[in-house]
Amino acid sequence: MAWSYDPSLPTKKDEVRLIIGDTDSNDQLLQDEEINYFLEQSQNSVTLASIRAVTAIIAKLTRRVDKAVGEAKISLSQQIKHYQSLLSQLRSNITVASPDFEEPPEPFFTRDEPFNQYNGGGQ
Repeated sequence: MAWSYDPSLPTKKDEVRLIIGDTDSNDQLLQDEEINYFLEQSQNSVTLASIRAVTAIIAKLTRRVDKAVGEAKISLSQQIKHYQSLLSQLRSNITVASPDFEEPPEPFFTRDEPFNQYNGGGQ
């Protein structure tokens, strides 16, 4: 399996890595193949793939526990809280147009995703 990141964001995989914070080669969270799978499962939506990626990261991190030896403490649960917060933020960025609105609220979408019925726009 491979891990790569290009900060010039030439691919959707790199955009997902930036959004989920998996940009440090010394602290790799997901492999390229995993992110590409999430993109495939999300019809290449960076936002939806990021939600799937963060969910997978939370699942990985829940296996870890806080540790304390004497005065030294490692609070790994803080990472889980961070990713749960990120997941909530990503989910709140997905809007669906409602007939009650004359104009839908401004949605979050990436440069490669057209404004459509899945991210707050019309067809």
